[in-house]
Amino acid sequence: LSGTGSVGPISFAKLLKRYRLPARLSSAEDVLALIGCVLRRETEPCLAQLSILLGDIESQLTTAPAAVAAAAAGTDDQIVAFPNLNLDQLDKLCNSFCQDVYAMRFDLTKYRTRIEQELVLLSNNNNNNTDSAALCSRLKKLNWSSVDLLEIHLPAAAWFPDLLRHVIVQLADRVWARLRHCVGLAELAHCQTLYTLVSCDHHPARLDTFGVCLAVVSACQLLEVPTVRLALSEDHAWLVFGHQLEHSAEVSWAGRTLQSLRGQSVQPEHPAGSGAGSSWLYLNGNAVLCETHWLTLVAMVTSISPRITGGQLHPATASSADHQQHAQLQSKPLEGLKQRLLWQLYDFGHLKCYPLALINLADLESANPTHRQQQRQPRDELFEDCSFSAPGESVAVSLYNEAIRANLVYYNNCHVYPYLALGGYFYRKSQCRQALRYWCLAARTVAQYSYSREDAEIYKELFEVSNELVPRLLRSSADTGVSSDARSLAALLHFYDAICLWEQDSNTPVLHVGWADRIVKCLLLFDPVARQALKISCREGQELTSAEDATKLSNYSPESVKLLKSVAEGCSNALLNPRYLLGLSPTVFLSDSTASKPSPVHSTASSNCSSSPAGGVPVTLRSRKMCGIASLFCQARLNSSAIKLQLTAQSQVHFKRPHQQQSLQSQPQPAASSASATESARAKRLRFRSGSEFCS
Repeated sequence: LSGTGSVGPISFAKLLKRYRLPARLSSAEDVLALIGCVLRRETEPCLAQLSILLGDIESQLTTAPAAVAAAAAGTDDQIVAFPNLNLDQLDKLCNSFCQDVYAMRFDLTKYRTRIEQELVLLSNNNNNNTDSAALCSRLKKLNWSSVDLLEIHLPAAAWFPDLLRHVIVQLADRVWARLRHCVGLAELAHCQTLYTLVSCDHHPARLDTFGVCLAVVSACQLLEVPTVRLALSEDHAWLVFGHQLEHSAEVSWAGRTLQSLRGQSVQPEHPAGSGAGSSWLYLNGNAVLCETHWLTLVAMVTSISPRITGGQLHPATASSADHQQHAQLQSKPLEGLKQRLLWQLYDFGHLKCYPLALINLADLESANPTHRQQQRQPRDELFEDCSFSAPGESVAVSLYNEAIRANLVYYNNCHVYPYLALGGYFYRKSQCRQALRYWCLAARTVAQYSYSREDAEIYKELFEVSNELVPRLLRSSADTGVSSDARSLAALLHFYDAICLWEQDSNTPVLHVGWADRIVKCLLLFDPVARQALKISCREGQELTSAEDATKLSNYSPESVKLLKSVAEGCSNALLNPRYLLGLSPTVFLSDSTASKPSPVHSTASSNCSSSPAGGVPVTLRSRKMCGIASLFCQARLNSSAIKLQLTAQSQVHFKRPHQQQSLQSQPQPAASSASATESARAKRLRFRSGSEFCS
């Protein structure tokens, strides 16, 4: 368990004897005692051994027929006993994985010169160290096309980035050779441990992104490949390496496709869509870096899935429909074990910089409160609405707040799930104002990214919040006076504004008719009093100062400036007489006096906004879509059609690429007469709507 790369066999019996523990792991207390002994050691744990152990426990508690039947009956916490772990079988699985890794040979022919240079440089820096000199002489007799890494035993300083990337790619290819290639693996449960990989001798295995990365990191640990660590975002995993962990490498697929990205860096311009620097999937470079294998162990425990996946379903042979059949069932014994393991890791201080682990522990505490002491934290403005009523609830809310603090302190407020989780907690407690507030903070956090198709998971979460949870919560909280609460309405507007801002500079639209319908229905649930109490301001309008306009107008004569201003003032006024269009009046155009009158909608909005109290609830809108309809939110009666039309409008115009424009220009153009004769009906409609025909 030392992780020193020893080729000797792994034995759980020797491990238990070393720690003076019972000869068998027959209860959850025995597993906790073993993990506690591992945590007290100075050397880092063997990831492969612990992953296989936890994977076996998870598999037996979620796929065994007795566990499934008891979970369906709701009596699994009383009937289901701790699984009978066959330690001899676990030893065989561990040694099978280790021997498979030890048997690998690497072709390092093109890196030979660089390795020798690094060793010579290292020898000179160490005043002609005899170990380095002996290693250089031994490498001269080496077959560079088939290298055993344990045999050459390169020092850590001699591992340069290109060599590390080459080894990582070779290990990832070895893992992928044993996988069953299909789409949607990330949605299946129990595919994140090495037990899933090594227990499928006769069938292709299934691993999710985290499982592939964990397998490569475990192999690097066995081969003594230094400084290869796990990097985790909220929905993705990759590897980082180098002395400062400054290099990165993908080892899995991209999003929902099977496009292989193994070996590629997580660069600002990611090939799978929008830039990785602006995508939520990569958190703007603020992912959790497992700098030590203790934090990797935390990630392994956090990834435990208590979801029941069916009777005797094998991870490699079961279909997706079989796995989804029991998706609503949870294994209570496994939930209890996971909760106790997380508390154990929390007591050792390994959870303080991992928000997702704190969220998992808070969710478990919310569902099954323990008698832990309340984890009170200093109050500040961000957490002023948190309540500490019941003992179980106080610990859960404190853990949620601790996850938010970790997000703010360590990750520049780039993680979204801490706010979503706390908002979901208040939703379950029917606390509408607090839920809306933290959902608003979640949307503000995601607004700093640009949406791409890789962000499907967070899109699902926000879609569920906007279209299901918020309407349900507002209807159930109608008796509490939420409909007349201007602050709740302000939080809701900020939530929608952040969603529009998330969509604003992206290449893929977010809002569609389904979003717009639910948004309008939620806004209609509030009373006109709440809308009139808002004090709406638009940052988009404030940022466009009149200095630039004055500079542009200085190039014109005073008469031209006066004409432009008069045209600008009347550009929003009606020109055609609606009674003429209905056949009730012979006058085509409105008179100047009639046309100069502002539209009823604009006048109503202005009067309502002006009637808002000076000390109203401030609402600052930042997105172009919401700023375009800001005045509508102050009206006594909402213009639903205008709001839907604005929210579903295209947020970005895609221009043709230069080579496409050149190809179009190179094509022969028809004559003007033939062009007008062959003009399509759609082009005519577009030209008529733009007013070009009418103006001519």
